Amino acid sequence: MSILNQYFRRIAHLPPALLIVLIGLLYAFLIFGRSEKPFYSDPGLMYLQTVDVLQRGDFVFDYQGRDIDPEYRLLPFRRPFLEKVNNEYYIDFPPYWPLINAPLLWLMDTAGLFIWNLTAFVLTLIVIAGITRIFLNTNAAMNLAILLYSFGCAAPLYTLYFHEYTVALLPATLSFYLILRYVHS
Repeated sequence: MSILNQYFRRIAHLPPALLIVLIGLLYAFLIFGRSEKPFYSDPGLMYLQTVDVLQRGDFVFDYQGRDIDPEYRLLPFRRPFLEKVNNEYYIDFPPYWPLINAPLLWLMDTAGLFIWNLTAFVLTLIVIAGITRIFLNTNAAMNLAILLYSFGCAAPLYTLYFHEYTVALLPATLSFYLILRYVHS
C-alpha cells in the first residue's frame, strides 16, 4: 500500500469535527502567520473603504495625491471601481463590508480584517459536512467533502484575502443544506 493511500485512510477515519479544526488552524496560520498583509485589486479597494470609514466616518475616497493632482487626473482608479458624486469620489463596493470590518481593523489592525472570512470558512465546512451526512453518513464521505472544498476548489482561497466572497458563500451553502434537509426529512 502506498504512503499516500495510508495517509488518506487515516484521514478518512478522523472525526469530521477534528478535521475541520485542523484545517481551520491551517488557514489561520496562513492568514495570521504572514508578516505583511498585501491589499491590491478588489481587496485593496475594500481596505481603502474600511480605512476611510474608520478614520473619517464616511465613504468618501481619501485621495492622497489631491495636493499635487487637484483635478484627480492621476487617480489610479476609474469606473467601475470609482464614482464621482457631488464632486466627491466613492469606491463602488457595497458599504456593509467596510462597516462590519472597521471595528475589527480598529481592534486588531489588519489581522482583524480576516476574522469574518476565517469564521465563515470554518462554518461553511461544518455545513458541507452536514450536507454530506444527508446522503452518506460516514466520516470518510464527510472528510472527503471537507477536503475537496478546502483544497480542491478556488472558493476557500478568498479566505486568505480581504474579500466578502467567503462570507457570502456561507448563507448560500446553509440555504442549500436547509433545502436538502427539508426534502430528505
